[in-house]
Amino acid sequence: MQTEKLRQALDRTGGDLDRLARAVGTTARAKSGVTFETSTIPALGNDDAFVGTALGLEEGATSGVVAGENGAFVLTATRVNEPAALTDQKRKQLHEQLLRQKRQQMRQQWIAGLREEATIQDNRGQYR
Repeated sequence: MQTEKLRQALDRTGGDLDRLARAVGTTARAKSGVTFETSTIPALGNDDAFVGTALGLEEGATSGVVAGENGAFVLTATRVNEPAALTDQKRKQLHEQLLRQKRQQMRQQWIAGLREEATIQDNRGQYR
C-alpha cells in the first residue's frame, strides 16, 4: 500500500524529491556517510534495503521506489566518495567477521533442523 502510493506520487512529481515528500506528507531528508558498515539510519532504523540501494547508485542518480523493512523510500545520490584502500589489517578483520557470521548462521540452521526433526515431550509439570 505505502509502496504503491509512493510510486504514484513519484510518477506525478517527476522525481523531484522535495515535491515527492510534500505529496506524501513528509519531508525529504539528507543522510551522508552511508557505507557498508552503516548499521542504522536515523528515523529509519536498521534497513539493509536502504543501505544497499544507496551504495548501488551512481552520483546524481535517483532510485525507484524501494520497499524496505521499515517503509518505502526513494533515494538520490548527491555525492559518491571512493572508498579508502583496504589495508591488510582491515581485510583480516572483515574476514574474521564474515567467518563469525557464517558460523553463527550455520549453528542457527543446525539447531532449527534439530528442532524440526525432534519429538519433544514437555514433562515439566511432573516436577512441580
